[in-house]
Amino acid sequence: MSGECFKCGREGHFARDCQAQSRGGRGGGGGYRGRGGG
Repeated sequence: MSGECFKCGREGHFARDCQAQSRGGRGGGGGYRGRGGG
C-alpha cells in the first residue's frame, strides 16, 4: 500500500484510512446511534 496521508503525513495509508480522523465516530463503519435495543 503506497500513499502519503495529508492528515498526519505518514506513508502507507491515505487520509480516508487515517485513524487520526477517528474522533467521535460520525459517519463511519458500524456507527449507529442507538444500537442497544429498539
